[in-house]
Amino acid sequence: MVTQQLSEYIAGSSSASLPPEVAAKARHHILDTIAAMVSGSQLKPGRLAIKYARSQRGRRESTVISWSPPP
Repeated sequence: MVTQQLSEYIAGSSSASLPPEVAAKARHHILDTIAAMVSGSQLKPGRLAIKYARSQRGRRESTVISWSPPP
């Protein structure tokens, strides 16, 4: 029941406008998240995660956001 109400709310909100300050804050958070992913890819845990993802060599079904020099 809660999931249905939430999904109906989300589906109906696509036509609603966001206040400019909310849109600006959302853009800030999205850019901050991407920056954290890119910078984190240079740390040891990030490099290990990228190495693991590359080792799977399965079907290409997702993307790992990072920057790393070519192997």
